[in-house]
This record gives sequence, structure tokens and C-alpha cells, in this order.
Amino acid sequence: MPVQTIQTGNNYFLCSASAIADSTDMKIESLSKLAVYKDENVEFSDIVSGPQDAIGLNQRFFYKIDKYEMYRGKKTLVSGENGIGEIYKKRKNFFMKRHFALYNYDQNSYSKPRNGSPYRFSLADDYIILQTYKPENYFDALAAPYSVLCSVEERTPSPVELQEGTLLGRLDDVIQSIDSKELRQILNGDSDIYLKLTDQEIQHVFKNIKNVIFETIRNNSDGITTKSKIIDMLTPNSSVESPILRAKPEYTNKKRPTKPKPGMIIFNRDRKCFEGYDGESWKTLSME
Repeated sequence: MPVQTIQTGNNYFLCSASAIADSTDMKIESLSKLAVYKDENVEFSDIVSGPQDAIGLNQRFFYKIDKYEMYRGKKTLVSGENGIGEIYKKRKNFFMKRHFALYNYDQNSYSKPRNGSPYRFSLADDYIILQTYKPENYFDALAAPYSVLCSVEERTPSPVELQEGTLLGRLDDVIQSIDSKELRQILNGDSDIYLKLTDQEIQHVFKNIKNVIFETIRNNSDGITTKSKIIDMLTPNSSVESPILRAKPEYTNKKRPTKPKPGMIIFNRDRKCFEGYDGESWKTLSME
């Protein structure tokens, strides 16, 4: 199953990022790239984790992107974005897919992007800092549809998106969307994917199955076809009642049942008559 939890915890990271042509994805860069701007964070480039280590791959999280420029030796915030992203690896490089943008901002104002569409940074923008972001209110935390807020870390609410046909549960110390297979694992207490029932539960499940089967067959107006070799009526007074009983004309003088039993009746296609087996040979049944 896809990961449903959006991380909002204390997995802090700080890195540089750069735009990609014809894409809203961002390439993850080292903080050391910002040395040309004499950014104060460069000295922590060997200490602070990148998102691939702090967050991990294929795990959604809240991000913050700040774009700066240097003017007369002074660092100035030009624009920024808060949103939900995910780190992935392609060959030897790491990238961030931006799923949903919550806000765009500059020094003076915030705005919500239309339909959550991420802002397209220019390839010339090379002073970009990417880091984690904690939503300031539950409106932002519930940006993903069909979500509920859960406590994964102390005082750190995390949204969990529930998939269709799933339940909210805790498995392997993670609050997540639980599907039927994972529910069986929780109920069984082990890795067995099959649901184990007690004798009482089995009786409850199957107590009316005979009536259900009979009712289904009784109300079926279509033909019933089976590959069963034999239908054996077990009680001495068993009977088969029908307006029409038909023996398929599948046998001939040269081809009869290979292991006949006394009482068998067939229709001989060559002789155009019924035959019965008396335990020793096939006899013609009189139709007078």
C-alpha cells in the first residue's frame, strides 16, 4: 500500500535545491553549493541531514522552499512556498516531487495557489533553500483528502489519509490506513494472512449456508452445468424428480462407459435405444 502518513515530526533537514526544466520537481543539492553566496548555513553542511536521510524515500512530508537573492551583499527573500512533497531517487541523484502547494509567499504577503499547483522556479534560480515545515493550523494539516489527525510523536499531530475500504489502525508502531490483509495480521497476532475463526464463529458463519445454497439453486432459472463425475444420493429413499430426465446420446456400440456399474442407464446413439447394465453386460431396455 502507498504510505498514507504525512510526516510533520522532528525529522529536520536543510539543503539546497534547484529547478528542473519542464517540471515542478526539484533536484536535491548540498548546502555547500550556497558557499558562493556566503550563506550562514553552509558551515552546517556536514552536520545537517538531507531529506533522503531525515525523511526517507517515498514518504510524504511538509516542505518549505525559500528563494533568495543577493543584492549589494545583502540576502533578501524573494519568494517561497509551503506544500506536501516526496523524495525519490533517480540514478545517483535525489529529487523532490511536489504533490500539493499550500501557500506561496514573499516578504509581504501569503496567497493560496490555484488548485494547489506548485510554483515553477526558473532554471536561473540557484539560491534556493529547502527544509521541513510544520503546519501552523489543522486546516493546512488536513490538506490531503479523507484525512484524520493522529499523534505519531508527542505534541506533533500527523495527518493520515484513509484509502477506500480501509480502517484506521496502529501496526508496527505506525498509525496508518489498514487494509483487509493487514487487519487479518492484527487479528491473528502473526504474519498469517488468513483469518482464523473459532469453532463458534465458524458455526455462526455457516449455520444457514445449506438454506442459502438450496434457495440459490431453486431460484436459478438458467441451466446448471457441472464437471462432477457423479452425483451420489446417499440415503436409501433418495429420489430425483423432474418433468424431464434426459440421457445424453454420447455412447455407441463401440463406445460405452469403461467401468460400468450395475444399474447404469445410457442412450445408445447407434441403436437409438436405452440400454441398462445388469452387472455382466448391456441389455436393451424395452420402450413398448
